[in-house]
Amino acid sequence: MDGELRLVDPLGHKAGRDSENHQIPKSSYGKIVEHPDHPEISKAIAVEVCDPKAGTYEITVWEHTKGPYRIRVATHQHSVYYSDYLYPVAESGRACDYKFEFRPTEGYPIRWLDVQGDLMPISEHPRCIPLQRASIGNMDSQAD
Repeated sequence: MDGELRLVDPLGHKAGRDSENHQIPKSSYGKIVEHPDHPEISKAIAVEVCDPKAGTYEITVWEHTKGPYRIRVATHQHSVYYSDYLYPVAESGRACDYKFEFRPTEGYPIRWLDVQGDLMPISEHPRCIPLQRASIGNMDSQAD
C-alpha cells in the first residue's frame, strides 16, 4: 500500500504528514527499508517516538492505492516488548483514523479505542474511521 501517516500524541503534538508545527519531541518519520536486498519494493513508513507520553494517540493513514497493509504499534517498557497489529485493506483516496491508549504502567500498555473512544477488549481491533472529505484536503493531488 502506498500512503502517508501522521501520529498525534495526547498533547496534540504531531509526527508524520503535516507535522511541521507542534512536532512530537524526540520523534522521527520516514520510509524504512524492510527488504534490504530489494529496497525498491519496500513501502514501509514509520513514526518513532522516544519517551512517549501516556494517554490517547491518534493515527491517521492516507491510503493512496488499494490493497492490504499493516499498522504496528509497539513499545519497549522495562525490558518487556509489546506490540499490536491492525491489518486494514486500503481503498484508494481514503483517509482513516485509528486511536489507541498508551498506558506504560499497565500489563497491556497499548489498547485500541473504539469509535466512541472507549477501550476495546484486547482481542478486538478497530476498523477504519474515515475522515470527512473536507478533512482530507488535497490528498488526491498528492497521490500522483
